[in-house]
Amino acid sequence: MNYRRIHQIAEVPYTISGKKMGTPVKKILMGQQPDRVASPDTMRNPDSLKAFQAFEV
Repeated sequence: MNYRRIHQIAEVPYTISGKKMGTPVKKILMGQQPDRVASPDTMRNPDSLKAFQAFEV
């Protein structure tokens, strides 16, 4: 991964219990689909993961 870029996002993905979802974000950046890395039922803001698909790694 290239950590030299900084991107602004609208919101950070969180679980219902309030934990940041770092692992699913990493998997999306590596090419996996958002619906395959995290269940929307376990998220506070499920649409927030879709924003990470636009980033190139």
